[in-house]
Amino acid sequence: RIIRSISAAAQHKESLARWRNQYRPCKQYPSGLPSDLDDALCQAAVFGDCHRIVELCNARANPNCSIPARTDYLGPDTVLSRVAAKGSGRAAALLIRSYGAKASNVGSSSGQSAIHFAAKFGHANVLKLLLRSHVDKDATVQDSATAANECKGYTPLMLAVKFNQPFTALVLLQAGARTDVQAPDGKTAKALSHTGTEQGKFISDILDQSQ
Repeated sequence: RIIRSISAAAQHKESLARWRNQYRPCKQYPSGLPSDLDDALCQAAVFGDCHRIVELCNARANPNCSIPARTDYLGPDTVLSRVAAKGSGRAAALLIRSYGAKASNVGSSSGQSAIHFAAKFGHANVLKLLLRSHVDKDATVQDSATAANECKGYTPLMLAVKFNQPFTALVLLQAGARTDVQAPDGKTAKALSHTGTEQGKFISDILDQSQ
């Protein structure tokens, strides 16, 4: 048992050293140097890098880890949320099916889970995968512990409408997403539609047809 523990520790150290040498800077890690395997996994998720995700998860990185909270950050702050924002269906499937990533995990900074990011960034492929994983299609954006959140109380459908994403709005409506949910600001999905654009008119029409 002691030998196995020493071996696992050595593998962890070797894996971290390898990934520290291969990562480049990004918004959340300006130095480009992750401090541990979980940080390295978060960076792999940013780039939708399936090969690195597999290697890091096999080296015991935590697929349900959270990105450290920042007072100015409302972006994707879990590994799966980052993959959802990137639109990598293959990486999302790997994390959920092979490594036990929980699709319903809510980030402490953003108050959002992967389904919210997939909806507002227009990634229908990831959204369909999350819905098949039995994520609540009407889950609302939660209070953020670290930043003011203007989208508090919004459902994935409301975010798809707000960010003018017709494909994810359609997927959610076909899955039976509610159109009558009211956010704390009193708005419904219909009230958020951008009728001055073609996409917005399409979204408004399918919302009308779903009511």
